[in-house]
Amino acid sequence: MPLAAVRSSVDQLPTVVALSDANSLDPGHPLSGVRALRVEARVSASGDATPQPGDLIGSASVDTSRSHQVAVDIDKLQP
Repeated sequence: MPLAAVRSSVDQLPTVVALSDANSLDPGHPLSGVRALRVEARVSASGDATPQPGDLIGSASVDTSRSHQVAVDIDKLQP
Protein backbone atom coordinates (compact mmCIF):
# COMPACT_ATOMS: atom_id res chain seq x y z
CA MET A 1 0.00 0.00 0.00
CA PRO A 2 1.50 3.37 -0.96
CA LEU A 3 2.27 5.74 1.90
CA ALA A 4 3.11 8.77 -0.23
CA ALA A 5 3.10 9.88 -3.84
CA VAL A 6 4.83 12.52 -5.91
CA ARG A 7 3.98 13.16 -9.55
CA SER A 8 6.40 14.69 -12.01
CA SER A 9 7.01 14.50 -15.73
CA VAL A 10 9.59 12.49 -17.61
CA ASP A 11 11.27 15.65 -18.88
CA GLN A 12 12.26 16.37 -15.26
CA LEU A 13 14.39 13.20 -15.04
CA PRO A 14 16.81 12.74 -13.46
CA THR A 15 15.36 14.48 -10.45
CA VAL A 16 15.68 14.72 -6.69
CA VAL A 17 12.51 14.27 -4.67
CA ALA A 18 12.27 15.13 -0.99
CA LEU A 19 9.54 13.19 0.81
CA SER A 20 8.06 14.42 4.07
CA ASP A 21 4.93 14.00 6.14
CA ALA A 22 3.32 16.50 3.74
CA ASN A 23 3.44 13.81 1.00
CA SER A 24 1.64 11.24 3.15
CA LEU A 25 -1.53 9.90 1.55
CA ASP A 26 -2.98 9.27 5.02
CA PRO A 27 -2.34 12.05 7.57
CA GLY A 28 -2.93 9.48 10.32
CA HIS A 29 0.19 7.60 9.18
CA PRO A 30 3.00 10.13 8.66
CA LEU A 31 6.19 9.07 6.88
CA SER A 32 8.23 10.15 9.89
CA GLY A 33 6.75 7.24 11.82
CA VAL A 34 8.01 4.59 9.38
CA ARG A 35 11.40 2.96 9.89
CA ALA A 36 11.78 1.00 6.66
CA LEU A 37 10.54 2.08 3.26
CA ARG A 38 10.56 0.73 -0.25
CA VAL A 39 10.78 3.63 -2.66
CA GLU A 40 9.41 3.02 -6.14
CA ALA A 41 9.61 5.15 -9.25
CA ARG A 42 7.57 4.53 -12.36
CA VAL A 43 7.44 6.14 -15.78
CA SER A 44 3.92 5.52 -17.01
CA ALA A 45 3.54 4.86 -20.73
CA SER A 46 -0.17 5.75 -20.52
CA GLY A 47 0.05 8.62 -18.03
CA ASP A 48 -2.28 6.67 -15.71
CA ALA A 49 -1.54 6.35 -11.99
CA THR A 50 -2.28 2.61 -12.06
CA PRO A 51 0.70 0.46 -13.12
CA GLN A 52 0.31 -0.88 -16.64
CA PRO A 53 2.32 -3.31 -18.77
CA GLY A 54 5.08 -1.40 -20.55
CA ASP A 55 5.71 1.11 -17.74
CA LEU A 56 9.34 1.62 -16.74
CA ILE A 57 9.94 0.95 -13.03
CA GLY A 58 12.62 0.96 -10.38
CA SER A 59 12.74 0.48 -6.63
CA ALA A 60 15.07 0.66 -3.66
CA SER A 61 14.75 0.01 0.07
CA VAL A 62 15.85 2.40 2.79
CA ASP A 63 16.16 2.05 6.56
CA THR A 64 15.24 5.54 7.72
CA SER A 65 17.05 5.04 11.02
CA ARG A 66 20.34 4.82 9.09
CA SER A 67 19.82 6.90 5.97
CA HIS A 68 17.49 9.50 4.61
CA GLN A 69 18.72 9.23 1.03
CA VAL A 70 18.14 6.58 -1.59
CA ALA A 71 18.85 6.38 -5.30
CA VAL A 72 16.33 4.64 -7.53
CA ASP A 73 17.35 3.40 -10.97
CA ILE A 74 14.41 3.06 -13.31
CA ASP A 75 15.74 -0.03 -15.04
CA LYS A 76 12.94 -2.56 -15.42
CA LEU A 77 9.85 -3.01 -17.57
CA GLN A 78 6.45 -3.60 -15.93
CA PRO A 79 5.29 -7.03 -17.14
